[in-house]
Amino acid sequence: MTAMEPLALLQLGAGLALVAIAWLLPRHIAGARKATMTVLLLDIAPLALGAGLRAYAEALRPRLMRYGVGVTVVCPGFFASPMTGRWQGPTPFLASGDKAARHIKRGIDRGRRRVHFPWPLVFGMRFCDIAPAWIGDAILRRFRFRIRPA
Repeated sequence: MTAMEPLALLQLGAGLALVAIAWLLPRHIAGARKATMTVLLLDIAPLALGAGLRAYAEALRPRLMRYGVGVTVVCPGFFASPMTGRWQGPTPFLASGDKAARHIKRGIDRGRRRVHFPWPLVFGMRFCDIAPAWIGDAILRRFRFRIRPA
């Protein structure tokens, strides 16, 4: 794999996600009285694709309210899953898949605009967002991981 292939895969993934949303959304709105679109993202700063999709979903929310479509942005921490099984690195506050699913479902059922958990990780990521960039960079630079190929 060349150095540019991962970037090309990220661009392809982002493009496919936006095309899918653009194609599905009008069909969803047409018959919906009340629905929820959930964007499931891994909330780790280096994953720019996730950050872009999160921003897109957040921007869609006010535009879709008039159609009765709710947008819930889900940013979970680590939970037990096949992907987490391939994750090589720290997994702070790892939750079971069942616990994560219950938490997400409860947030959607309550009409929450955002479902973020666990709180210690959410607090840490938000701190990195509002702190001067050099502080956030110094903290996140220590967070190293790899995803083992499937």
